[in-house]
Amino acid sequence: MTFTSASEFISWHYLIETPLRLSKYNQRSLTDFFYRPISYLHDEKTRSNVFISDVFHSLVGLYILNATILDADKNNIDYLIKGCWTSKGFTPIRRDSPYAKILNRKLLLEDVYSTYYCLGILILMGRDIGPYSEGILGNFKSWFQSTGWIYNADWTETIIERRLDIELIQQALMGLKLGLLLGTEHRDLPYDEQRLSNLLGYIEKPRYMTSLYHAVLCLKLMQQWDKSKEKYNDVIASYVISHFEENEKGFREYQFGDVKIFNYRGMEDGAKGATAKHRFQSDYITSSINATTYSLWLGIEGVRNKLLDFLKLKGKLIVQFFDDQKCVDGGYGTPIKIAKYTATFGPDVTSIETCNHIMGSSLASIL
Repeated sequence: MTFTSASEFISWHYLIETPLRLSKYNQRSLTDFFYRPISYLHDEKTRSNVFISDVFHSLVGLYILNATILDADKNNIDYLIKGCWTSKGFTPIRRDSPYAKILNRKLLLEDVYSTYYCLGILILMGRDIGPYSEGILGNFKSWFQSTGWIYNADWTETIIERRLDIELIQQALMGLKLGLLLGTEHRDLPYDEQRLSNLLGYIEKPRYMTSLYHAVLCLKLMQQWDKSKEKYNDVIASYVISHFEENEKGFREYQFGDVKIFNYRGMEDGAKGATAKHRFQSDYITSSINATTYSLWLGIEGVRNKLLDFLKLKGKLIVQFFDDQKCVDGGYGTPIKIAKYTATFGPDVTSIETCNHIMGSSLASIL
């Protein structure tokens, strides 16, 4: 798969047709914010401790802004990428990083996320991914598990029943994208039918907005969405609508009852209920930039129909949700609240949420 420009890759990465609108933003502040992780690569003390995911999302933001990436910056990013290359894929951080060796040596193993991010960075910068393709393809299919999911099993021994939906589905999405970048169609990848069954099963009973969004993206990449959307329109619409909070003007990532009950082995029903009750009393959740953006995408770019009608009805509130988000140091994030404490810790400003703020605000503007 080839791209003629960074903007073409970004549209494919998000699978979005709606034009991104930047008029309401201070583009200088946004540029400074997105550039920050890249600036760390200039410093000998910090350049080995930069994560490839931070650089990817920062570059996406910079190219959305049509910012100029200097040759010196591209050379520093090349330095990072070469240090993450294992001959079979890419690691989240340079393999000579003291940070990784101290905190978690598994950061020195290649994974699906980092391999996709590195190829994405190369494409954004106009580099050729060919020199890496053969090595990745030689190892790529070993990440395809018989369960239908896609991940490097050497990273963790956690059994499949204990892995998070949000992790499994996002890695499936990255794996499918990797296959396309490497010239391999989904139907030629191992366990394709099992993967489709997993994704459709999740859409029938979703628990996280992010995972629902990623599952639909997977179906689009697998060319299965047009065959499936009529059957799942109402399920998706009902799920998304139930996560809208009128007072907050946005959408929540999950509902407590969907994700806070754990069936631990040997636990009696009464104890399980008591645990759930305790978690409910202590937890706090609020509408988020990511969940609201993904809800808009599902209604505008995905299922439309009933959900799009609801979004249009609440359009002014949703536009206000994005306008109300505070810009901190040039970026955006969701305020963090811990249990019953009244103090907020944050917002935890991130490049991915800032990119999603731009995408979500653009989607909301057309309601």
